[in-house]
Amino acid sequence: MCAELCSATSALVYRLGGAPARPDRRDALEGRLVELPREDSGPGLGLSTRDRDALAESVEVIIDSEPADDVHHLISLAERRAELTGRRPLICAVFRPETSRGATSDDSLAWVKLQDATAGGMPVVRIQTGLTVNGASDGRSATPNLLAALQRVAASTGTRPRDPGAAHVELADVAARAVVALALREDAAGQVFTLTRRQPVRLDDVFDAVERSGTALTPVPLDSWLRQLDGSALASQAARLLVGPGSEPPPTGEGGVRLSPSDAGVDEAPLDPGFFDRMAVGRTVEVIPAPRARDPRPEPETRAAVRFDGHNAPLALEHREIDPGGAAAASEAAGYGAFWVPEQRFDPLLALTVAAGTTKDIGLGTAVTVALARSPMTVACSANDLHRLSGGRLVLGLGSQLPVHLANRMAMPGNRPVDRMRDFIGALRSIWASWNDEEPLAYRGEFYSFTLSSEFFNPPPNPHGAPAIFLGAAGPRMAELAGEIADGLIAPPFASRRHLTDLLLPAVERGLAKAGRSRESFTVVAMPLIATGRTPQERDAVESRLRRLVAFYCSPKDYRRVLDLHGLAEFGDTMRELSLSGDPQRWRRMGEMIDDEVLETFAVRADPHDVGDAVLARFGGLADRVVLPAPHGAEAGLWHPETLRLDRNSAPDGRR
Repeated sequence: MCAELCSATSALVYRLGGAPARPDRRDALEGRLVELPREDSGPGLGLSTRDRDALAESVEVIIDSEPADDVHHLISLAERRAELTGRRPLICAVFRPETSRGATSDDSLAWVKLQDATAGGMPVVRIQTGLTVNGASDGRSATPNLLAALQRVAASTGTRPRDPGAAHVELADVAARAVVALALREDAAGQVFTLTRRQPVRLDDVFDAVERSGTALTPVPLDSWLRQLDGSALASQAARLLVGPGSEPPPTGEGGVRLSPSDAGVDEAPLDPGFFDRMAVGRTVEVIPAPRARDPRPEPETRAAVRFDGHNAPLALEHREIDPGGAAAASEAAGYGAFWVPEQRFDPLLALTVAAGTTKDIGLGTAVTVALARSPMTVACSANDLHRLSGGRLVLGLGSQLPVHLANRMAMPGNRPVDRMRDFIGALRSIWASWNDEEPLAYRGEFYSFTLSSEFFNPPPNPHGAPAIFLGAAGPRMAELAGEIADGLIAPPFASRRHLTDLLLPAVERGLAKAGRSRESFTVVAMPLIATGRTPQERDAVESRLRRLVAFYCSPKDYRRVLDLHGLAEFGDTMRELSLSGDPQRWRRMGEMIDDEVLETFAVRADPHDVGDAVLARFGGLADRVVLPAPHGAEAGLWHPETLRLDRNSAPDGRR
């Protein structure tokens, strides 16, 4: 709560830690706000005599949320103000039950000191709050949150307490603004206020949201539920809400007045089922250690078969003619389960619209659409149209793209891609839900806000619902986000087995654990580079194309962590320097530097009849679906499933 106070006071805030979460009024307070960190809470507040006197001369209001620790230093500052100017600042002491120390005699001692100061003519106001939880009114938080913690442990254990009751809690930003409003009242001096929202939070709503997000919870007795938390950092925190100070309204001091934030002129954010639904979907904080990720590397004899899909054409740096309709039809005829289109030189959603007209049953997926170069609304519209047109066959694969491309090729912000992607997906689902449930659109995120809906523009409910969302990821942070909020992961084309086992899949497991989901509910897609050929000439041509492509993937600095896995970081630096040289022959020269060992690191290299076994050796037990070039075009015979001997490695689901 201290952090929020810093954004709203009128003169001096004695701040004990944290950073301002929502500085709504900081522009209006520039030059009037002084923040002192906790480590400066000793004599003199960590200031020189001159600086302390300069501060004392100007201070008008002191708000202290840890008076037991440092009230005497603040009283001293206030007294110095009176000595220098003849005017006394107001001291606002905020007592909270969730301090790390808990209620001790120090609180009483601090209050005695404040009463002595009052007797000496110092204006003092005391405010008693209930439990406050970090977070903002939209249900999202970048700091540990007790309510989100309850959801987290429920999802992790698959249980919920039976009849948990209600809790007297308030969001930190709301409580902080209410404290400031009370401190600035003309009649504040001498008052004792108890600040608590009008209606306590129904804790069943907290756990119901977890179940609505897709995690079944078994009710258990409250004491049993708390016992299973023993030994965790969450145990004492959860107890505060369920059986501690959060379960009872804060006490009102003698002669005190109980007020709600609304009474103080501050809007109370509704802590209702919708709030907790947003919290359940957007949990971002690890409040207790996640369960250990299972080792995703199976023993050879237990490797599972994979399902095979097709994609538009072999990836290459060179220009190639595209025929998404013909490639999709060929993939369906070959028995592939889905047809995927990457975003390289054409829009995958447009290509799949063509593919939808040439196929009947095959799934359609983007691998991937560059989300952060677009608005969530435009993607929502196009994807919804294609999902309806295709009879519910679309899987929307989204990717962030490299920051340098977002900034310089697409003129879009390239910073904080993981946070932006979280917000993008939240906005997409909110837009689709608004259309399908025919409810007003009300999404407010950190980067995207959508609050205007109109019958003139809104499509009717989609009979097939919303498309599944898969997330492309090359690094662990995006992979963890995929596990947390997406339906699947699309690995990059250069992903090796080690890339999956050491970086991506452990991160997916962490995300799944956060969301309380199982690996069985999640799909991992690999779209590998395949180096093969039926004749020496054909193999040389395919490998030459792939060597240039591997050189291209080795050049971005963003992939250095992947190269580190294989001891190729310095090689990547060389590739990056050459890629920036401006040499018109640089990609040919760089491709010639990719030797067989590097090629085999990032591509499956095998004779055509061994490709199926080689794919299984690399991705068996890790990926659920493997996407290969469609048997179409000039190399149709090379990429046909019979040529690659895929039948013996495909999953027994009626499709390859």
